Amino acid sequence: MFRALIAAVVLAAWMGGAQAQTQAQAEPAVAGDSRCWHASQSYSAGSLVRVGGKFYACGADSRWGEAESGGANCVYEDRNYSSGALIAVKDALIACEPSGAWTQAKGAAQ
Repeated sequence: MFRALIAAVVLAAWMGGAQAQTQAQAEPAVAGDSRCWHASQSYSAGSLVRVGGKFYACGADSRWGEAESGGANCVYEDRNYSSGALIAVKDALIACEPSGAWTQAKGAAQ
């Protein structure tokens, strides 16, 4: 129970911080540069990230726009992880799903 509570707190903190970072770019766009920024990571046009249950796509104008759906990489503590990645958070093991969401890894001790 304590592990689940810790994982929930960590994920809630991550989602709140990630949403704030998505709404305002970390760095101003440079002329001719079509990268979007999320935390300290840059993404090329067409890239998707999931923040707070919504998907955002990087546009050619270096701005994030809400996307209908899609797969995305997961972001945790300012790092980008691909689908299937596993990381340890306190006493829990979380997995990056193809949807861009973090979930508790199957088979991990409860």
